[in-house]
Amino acid sequence: LPEEFLSRYTQLPEELPKRVRELAQEITQDKPDWFEKARELERYFRRAEYTYSQTDVAVPDENEDYVDQFLFDTKQGYCDNFSSSMVVMARSIGLPARWVKG
Repeated sequence: LPEEFLSRYTQLPEELPKRVRELAQEITQDKPDWFEKARELERYFRRAEYTYSQTDVAVPDENEDYVDQFLFDTKQGYCDNFSSSMVVMARSIGLPARWVKG
């Protein structure tokens, strides 16, 4: 893939908590290719103790990361929480990903 494409769809904020990257790496470390890595991230949300809920979804504090809060603290949310977390974790391991809503 062209470098411009990769850099656009793998960029993340510098302040992304390290444990988000570490979790994605841990989940996908033994997978041989992009497809298997993406599939393993998706499976993680089904196997782990995450709950889908549209009510009482926590909102992060001003200095708290949205994805980090969902992955490690609340483990409860709606489609935006799950999809944002998937995209951030994919990007953190070098998989091009884009979040779209609608």
